[in-house]
Amino acid sequence: MSRTLAALGIILIAGLIAFGVMFGGCLKPDDDCNGSSKSRKAKRPAPCKDWEQPAFALVLSGEQKGYLEPCGCTMENQLGGLAHRADLLRLLRKERKWNVAALDLGGLLLRNRHQDRIKLQQTLKGLEQVGYAAVGLGASELPNNPEFLDYLLTMSNFLKDAPDAKLPFVSANIRMPPDDALGPRPWHRFTLGGKTVAVTSVLGKNERAKILGQQTKNSQLAILDPEAALPEVVVKMKAAKPDLMVLLAYSGLKDETRELAKKFPDFDLVLSAGGPEDGTPKPVKVGNTLIVNVGMKGKHVGVVGFYPDSKTERLKYELVELDAERFKDDPRMLDLMKNYQQSLADDLGAVFADTKFGPHPSGSQYVGVDSCKECHKKAYAVWSKTKHAQAYKSLSIGRPDTKGKWISRIRDPECLCCHTTGWDPQKVLRYNSGFLVKKLAGSGDNAKHYARLQGQQCENCHGPGSRHVEIETKWRDDPKSVKDDLLRSTRKQMQLTVEIAKQRRLCYQCHDLDNSPNFDFEKYWEKVRHKGKD
Repeated sequence: MSRTLAALGIILIAGLIAFGVMFGGCLKPDDDCNGSSKSRKAKRPAPCKDWEQPAFALVLSGEQKGYLEPCGCTMENQLGGLAHRADLLRLLRKERKWNVAALDLGGLLLRNRHQDRIKLQQTLKGLEQVGYAAVGLGASELPNNPEFLDYLLTMSNFLKDAPDAKLPFVSANIRMPPDDALGPRPWHRFTLGGKTVAVTSVLGKNERAKILGQQTKNSQLAILDPEAALPEVVVKMKAAKPDLMVLLAYSGLKDETRELAKKFPDFDLVLSAGGPEDGTPKPVKVGNTLIVNVGMKGKHVGVVGFYPDSKTERLKYELVELDAERFKDDPRMLDLMKNYQQSLADDLGAVFADTKFGPHPSGSQYVGVDSCKECHKKAYAVWSKTKHAQAYKSLSIGRPDTKGKWISRIRDPECLCCHTTGWDPQKVLRYNSGFLVKKLAGSGDNAKHYARLQGQQCENCHGPGSRHVEIETKWRDDPKSVKDDLLRSTRKQMQLTVEIAKQRRLCYQCHDLDNSPNFDFEKYWEKVRHKGKD
């Protein structure tokens, strides 16, 4: 989204945008996002409402893709977040009195940047705090970056052989040469409600091929064929005589996962990647194996109840939507978010070093709304009354209903990219002349990147305006010094019509289904519509 400026009016995208702690996903409400934009006003029943008490229950998650929480800019009942997931676990344990553990498929990250390292550390702390028993390794945890792998696999609580490892990584087919001392455990066994569970994970063939194709000669990773690696691990798991065997399969739901279930029928339960974003409510049976998929971005989790004495249904399954109506924010996860934001603030230089995008393709630079309002007084008057003008401020004060408990996001690139000017929000990358946090902008000429570009300004829709301002100023001082065709072309370049906005999908760069699920282009366009030059 960020392309912008001008002296031509402000037409910015509508409504408040995405401070969202992560991005990615569908852009338009008519994209195939499995109903993410549907209204959710109907009263939902309590999760697993009519279930008898199981011997134990497993809460299953996966493919979080960096979403520690949903965007908090709007009050559109967005789904997901560790805070809501933790509250579900509390409800099942303390209110239902169930024996509960949780497993994660992997795919915790969306990108491979310094911010993601910080986020991964906080995420794993959160999963440990709320009682996860094991985590699989997905594709996003395995970048072609030895430094990142060292960071991932040498955190004390997640070491393969650490005696106090409360939350181990598990994988049957991922190794770390030369001695694999820091690699994931091939499998893990834990006790729950007097029963034992054995769990392992695999990275599927397609994901394996992608990673191997990108590896360098110095790569620390060895990824075996999953079908070749599993037999030895399955034998060891069976020897432990568990009551339930679980496979976390980071593989295609429709093809590879089903083939794995056929070839390895000893698994009672398989959690698969590769399904729709909102998960699959109905599980699939392959022989006696139950295959489930919980979707992406942490919006849903699966609950599996274990009934060992049942002759008809040993495993009962429900896909649970993590909405804000039934689930509250767990205080521990709010503290985790505070720690995360503070960690970003403590390491600003490294965090922002990974957000460089280079110059804007137009060759122009961002100059800020103060350079626009001289000629576009009426347009400025419209913009100044919209929430776009307060977008940056909102990161520090939050919504009215969050008063007293809001955690500032003013140093978080994944929020700043939609609440300031001069970024590409979908990539979370900053153009050279885009907004910078105060500490990094410093003083002198560079300070303008902080002072002038706060909020969702003109240039995020019209494009950076330095060239336009230069030509207009020159023409104003001496009309004869600027050729008519140059004047017309630079003005036309800054103009924005509703047709162009739709074609370029400008508004949806921030108002996507993750951050603004009920966004209505026609409705909000009218709220920000304005004329050009006075």
